[in-house]
Amino acid sequence: MKSMLKLMVIILFFFLLACTTGNTSNLTVHDTTVNTFLEPCPKTPNCVSSMEPEVDKHYIPPLLYTGEKKLAYQKLEAIIEADSRGRIISKQENYLKAEFTSMIFGFVDDVEFLFSPALSTIEVRSASRVGYYDFGVNRRRIEDIRKRWAKNQSQ
Repeated sequence: MKSMLKLMVIILFFFLLACTTGNTSNLTVHDTTVNTFLEPCPKTPNCVSSMEPEVDKHYIPPLLYTGEKKLAYQKLEAIIEADSRGRIISKQENYLKAEFTSMIFGFVDDVEFLFSPALSTIEVRSASRVGYYDFGVNRRRIEDIRKRWAKNQSQ
């Protein structure tokens, strides 16, 4: 009886997983004549962004840099490429998009970086592609990148 219940739970898990797979359609830099911005986070708790209001639960501070944007861009690329679960998907002059894959189930999270050279900031957005709750994975990822960024900036 217990083994049958376990089997049913496993089947239900994979069925629900299959129903939620797919690409996120709201990950794109928007460019207007006034400014450039990342999409806002959805209402679900599986996203963080530096472009949300500071009082919002999705808010996370942007990365800061000094010196040339070109060097900051190269340092950020190196940090992402050093992560075994991260890979760069798209590079533009002031924008970088990466995917990070979870170790166990292979869930993909989309991470975006938008450089604002006039402010020496890098806006960030990290969002789960599937599911509702991420157990804080996206926030921890950006904070880990921030730690490696700070270490890299002091060198």
